[in-house]
Amino acid sequence: MVGRKPRFSEEEKLSMLARMHNGENVSRLADELGIHRQRLYAWREQLRTCGNLTPARQGRPKKNSDLIVPLLLRP
Repeated sequence: MVGRKPRFSEEEKLSMLARMHNGENVSRLADELGIHRQRLYAWREQLRTCGNLTPARQGRPKKNSDLIVPLLLRP
């Protein structure tokens, strides 16, 4: 797994989870897909808790300048 990480659509992820659910070996499935097996378990957990596989907001949260300015102006 050298290089850029693959991106999968929600349909592709559901297909992979269906294969996992049907008893396919998780390690072999992960190797075939070029991902770590823990990623499959994380997707399964996300599906159970959130009900979908759409990624959460990516990246660092934006800074709230309204909170920063008063802190900088303190004596």
